[in-house]
Amino acid sequence: MSTDGELLLRAIFNNPAEDTPRLVYADWLEEQGEHDWAEFIRTEVAVEHAPECPDYMSELGRCPCLRCELRRKVDRLQNCPSAVKWRRLPWGASARIDFRRGFLFRLQVTTAQWLAHADAITAAHPIERVRLTTWPEWDFNEFGAALKGRDRRDRLWGGDHSRRDIALRLLAGEWPRIAFELPPGFVTRTAR
Repeated sequence: MSTDGELLLRAIFNNPAEDTPRLVYADWLEEQGEHDWAEFIRTEVAVEHAPECPDYMSELGRCPCLRCELRRKVDRLQNCPSAVKWRRLPWGASARIDFRRGFLFRLQVTTAQWLAHADAITAAHPIERVRLTTWPEWDFNEFGAALKGRDRRDRLWGGDHSRRDIALRLLAGEWPRIAFELPPGFVTRTAR
């Protein structure tokens, strides 16, 4: 049986463009004592709907417009001590992350980090974009086996596809809601 929090997260994942499930989840977080994360979600949603900054060349710290005020509040909330709970990733601070509307939206990690922790990340955040900074070792059988959808691998192998195409197809087959980006070039081995 799912908890209320899991059901509310599922509603966010099923309707990623909608704000209402995020705001309901923020209310639930508030009830659970997670005031900062609740406020972070609400503030990030408000940033999305605030008018564009009329002085787009001004520094964020000086502009008095609503959008810049909200962005400053987001920055404060992201750096508060309780943010460690919801900003933490399984591999620590070695990833570049971007939040949008209160949840992890974009992530830049190594392929090894992604393959090892993707299930935990995708269970907690409606992530939409992942930029992989390394290529996996190019034994396609190993790479395909590292993914849960091994049966898909055989259907994708045929045809005239580059290794990049095959890797992107494998990743998209496993995580269809996520847009993946691979590093430029082709490397036969990842750096160890």
